[in-house]
Amino acid sequence: MFSIIEKATVTLIDRVGRGVLIKNNTILTASHCVNYDISGEIDLANGVNYIEEIITWSGKLKVQPLSIEAVSDIAVLGGVDDQELYDESEQFEEFCRNTSPVKISRRKFEVFKKFEIFIFTHENTWISGFAQISFPESQILLIEPNEPIKLGTSGSGIYDEKGELVGIVNKTSLEKNFGIASRPLLTLPVWVCRKIYKRY
Repeated sequence: MFSIIEKATVTLIDRVGRGVLIKNNTILTASHCVNYDISGEIDLANGVNYIEEIITWSGKLKVQPLSIEAVSDIAVLGGVDDQELYDESEQFEEFCRNTSPVKISRRKFEVFKKFEIFIFTHENTWISGFAQISFPESQILLIEPNEPIKLGTSGSGIYDEKGELVGIVNKTSLEKNFGIASRPLLTLPVWVCRKIYKRY
């Protein structure tokens, strides 16, 4: 289970951070890991093509942001959509064909009931811990890792015991072993959720 997750994890080059491949050739990461200084919500699905570089198990690839939710601190990356970058688009598609995507959890959480989590860090190690929500349908997971999460792990996936994605790391504290994470299905735009679940 965890080897599949490790293979689906990517590193963003311009800013230190991680991301994870999910269904339909889509990568989730934290918006502050993407190379933009923005506030509020911006949807780039039909806008200008901006390019990011990522490192995967198959090498460096080019991708572009499809949606950036700065308030929720979550971003969606996909293949480049530019005639001049046809080869780069094909390389990304090949990576997606040869990599098993991570499944997003649809599980319901009880308020203040802790559950076990696992985080794959930027140092390629696993950290376990616990998470909980503070109110029904909270968009944020409160996470308590068993050891400090170092800078560079932002954008990494947070997984439950089934290996399903329950959150994306966005803020942590080195002093208190505490952090917060975005819950994908409650923070992503509706059109992205439809795209993700199109073939589930």
